[in-house]
Amino acid sequence: MLRLRMQSIRDTLRKALIEDVAPAFRLEVPLEQQRVALDAIGANAMLPEGATFEPRALAGLPAQWVVGRGGRTDRALLHLHGGGYVMGTCQSHRGLSAWIAEATGVQVVIPEYRLAPEHPFPAALEDAIACYHALCERLDPSAIALVGDSAGGGLTLATLLSLRDVGARLPAAAVVLSPWTDMTFSGATIKTRAAIDPWIDPSLLA
Repeated sequence: MLRLRMQSIRDTLRKALIEDVAPAFRLEVPLEQQRVALDAIGANAMLPEGATFEPRALAGLPAQWVVGRGGRTDRALLHLHGGGYVMGTCQSHRGLSAWIAEATGVQVVIPEYRLAPEHPFPAALEDAIACYHALCERLDPSAIALVGDSAGGGLTLATLLSLRDVGARLPAAAVVLSPWTDMTFSGATIKTRAAIDPWIDPSLLA
C-alpha cells in the first residue's frame, strides 16, 4: 500500500512538472519570464510549520536567514541555490531552504549571488566565496556547512576547491543535491535520459 501511495505521489509530481512547470522553462521563453516563473514556484511552495524568514544582507548581497522550529543559530548552512546560474532568488528557493532548516535543525542562509548573463563567470563564484568568508566572521568554519542544488551544487564544489587552493579553512561539511557538474555535456546520460527528464532540456542547458 505504501509503495503504491509513493508511486502515486511520484506520478502526480511528474505530471505537474511536465504540464505546469516545464513549459515555462524552454529555450523560446525569454529569460526574464523564466525568472518570474521560478520565483512564482517558490511563492507557492509548501512550508514547514513554524519556519521564519529574515531578510538580512550577507557580504553586501541580499540574503534570507531561515530558521525552522527550534533551529540552532550557533551553526549555519550556506545554501547556494540552483537555477542554471541565470535565475534563482531567495524567493524561488525559500521552500527548499525551509525544509532543509527543518530537517537539520540548523539555520539556513540563502544569498542571491550575481547571475549571468548580466554578471558572467566568475561573479557567482566570487560571491559564494565572499558569503562564506562573511559567515566565518560570525561563526567558526567548524560550525558551517555548504549546501547547493543543481547549479548551486556545482557552485558549492567550485567554492570548496577555491577555498582549498588558497589555504582557507574549509567548512565542516558540504552537501550537493543533483549538482550540475558537467559543463561540457560530455556525459552519456544527457542524451540517454533526455526523453524522460520532466524538466531540463539539453538545448536549454546549452
